[in-house]
Amino acid sequence: MTLADIARAADVPVESVLRVLNHDDEVSSEVVARVREAMEAYGYAGASPPDADRVGMVDALLHRLAQDVEELKVELRRAQSERLEDLTLVVDLLTTSWRAVDRRLGAIDRKLERLERPPPRLP
Repeated sequence: MTLADIARAADVPVESVLRVLNHDDEVSSEVVARVREAMEAYGYAGASPPDADRVGMVDALLHRLAQDVEELKVELRRAQSERLEDLTLVVDLLTTSWRAVDRRLGAIDRKLERLERPPPRLP
């Protein structure tokens, strides 16, 4: 379980969960109640654990958050690489198509030049 899970269950930002865990005075009683309810639903007995337990819980949640962020970075790099491969393929297809069009236009130009030349005179 992560801070994000608790935040999602309580329908509050992750920052609010951290503020509740740190007993910040800037959090409304409604948010505190929702976060405590979500934490109890996830099996945390009471939303006001002793300081050492709270620090351990926050540390574990932050560690999981760091892992999630790292997984997101890996996924974004993979997606970026795939998009780059797609772009490379599109550029190759366009380049090949334009070369084919250029060759055909060149052939048409040569035929037109032959047609525009005056016919050879017969002796």
